[in-house]
Amino acid sequence: MKEAVIIFKRNRNIIENFMRSTIELNDLTHVDETNARSIFNLLRSLELVYMVDTQFRQVTSYFYKEKRDDITLGLSKGHLFSKIKLNPDSIFISNPYISSHTGNMCITAARPVEGGYLILDFKLLEILKGLSLIELNQPFNRASKLIYGLIGFALLLMALVLLAFGAKVSINSFFSGSLLHDIGTIFTPIIAITLALAIFDLARTILEREVFYKNYSESEEVEDKVLSKFLTSIIIALSIEALMVVFKITLSDFSNMLYALYLIIGISLLILSLGAYKWVSLKRSGT
Repeated sequence: MKEAVIIFKRNRNIIENFMRSTIELNDLTHVDETNARSIFNLLRSLELVYMVDTQFRQVTSYFYKEKRDDITLGLSKGHLFSKIKLNPDSIFISNPYISSHTGNMCITAARPVEGGYLILDFKLLEILKGLSLIELNQPFNRASKLIYGLIGFALLLMALVLLAFGAKVSINSFFSGSLLHDIGTIFTPIIAITLALAIFDLARTILEREVFYKNYSESEEVEDKVLSKFLTSIIIALSIEALMVVFKITLSDFSNMLYALYLIIGISLLILSLGAYKWVSLKRSGT
């Protein structure tokens, strides 16, 4: 949803001109029971419309596409407009916000009319879709969200399994006394928990970006952060593994120290690669 707001900011003039011209061309000056349905038929992206007087007291019901609501009829809406400069000669267009009525990201248009203002709440995503600023295919999106959801929750489950495994090894080692005899038993749960953290972070990112708050444009900065965090967790896990290998070889057979060196060199190359990737990303973004 954050990316939808970014798209709005990049194309604000186009969107505001479209909304103003649409409202003016359709000569929308009032709303009541007789014309509410026709207004929704004209404005496909509209989700709520009502009127307030010059003192911002609600003088009509809330009209939705499929229902009306009188619960706030007669109440003052001054707190919503107190920090807004409404020009009596032009239509005011708000910034995107989450509607408290529907929970959708919306934009409010306030048109001065005789005796007050006509308030129209538009769905942001529907406006962007109508202007071809985003492309939405509902069946494909639902299938994608389902697949991403299954993958995300499966990864969450694997993270919990790794976490439980690390906890189990720690508890068994503590009660069996092996912590005092085998240093490897200390590192095993640490590695398991570190990997659990990396997998959990990946799962959370997938669920947040593709299931619960679907993105409709790619943000390179966000992608860079996700990849960097995941690689950092993997590097930490491998570094702990390398440290454990060095300890084991030190306590047993020094002839195998070369293999530990290979592992450390590999981890060093990963760190250098991650550093180079971050440097290129910063250069690309101009920071």
